[in-house]
Parts: sequence; C-alpha cells; structure tokens
Amino acid sequence: MKKVNKIKKVLTKVTLKTVTNGYLLDVEGKGYMYFNERTMVEGICIHIGQGRAGWMTTDDIRNLMEATKDGSIVKKLQSEVVELKAQLKDMRKALKESSKKTI
Repeated sequence: MKKVNKIKKVLTKVTLKTVTNGYLLDVEGKGYMYFNERTMVEGICIHIGQGRAGWMTTDDIRNLMEATKDGSIVKKLQSEVVELKAQLKDMRKALKESSKKTI
C-alpha cells in the first residue's frame, strides 16, 4: 500500500455579516465595512483575493479593480513595488544619518 503525504491547507478565517446599514467583512481579525453589494464584492476581491490587509480608499480600490479588468494590474503592482522600494531607500538613508548624529 502506498503512503500518501497529506498537506494541511491553512484556511483564511473570513466572516461576512449583514448589518442594518451594510456589510461587515472580517478577514483574519481585520474588519471592513461596506454600504452596498458592489463595494462589498470589491472588498472581498481586494482583501481576500489579493491578500491586501491594509485600509484602502475607495478610489484606490476602484483603480485596482479596473486595472485587474483591463489587464494592466501587473504594471500597476510593479509601479507600487518601485515606489515602496524608493520609500524604503529614503527611510534607510534617514536612519543611517540619524544614527551618525547620535554617535
């Protein structure tokens, strides 16, 4: 008899609840509020589908969803990576300069 290795898949904890004025989406303990079905579905795509945990403006979500639809998502995400790397470089430089001043 052949032994099969079973890999346990860790599932993301997701809760969606309808409340009086909209929908509450909870993803791994982070809560998001949506006031209509369209924005709720967009939120699910962003926070679960793309794994973005942070808060985003409605314009950011709309732009990301549009980029997903028209196929330019790769360029948009690469642009974000370049911008974040530049911010990181600036922060490291500022930290290094700050460390020199305290010595």
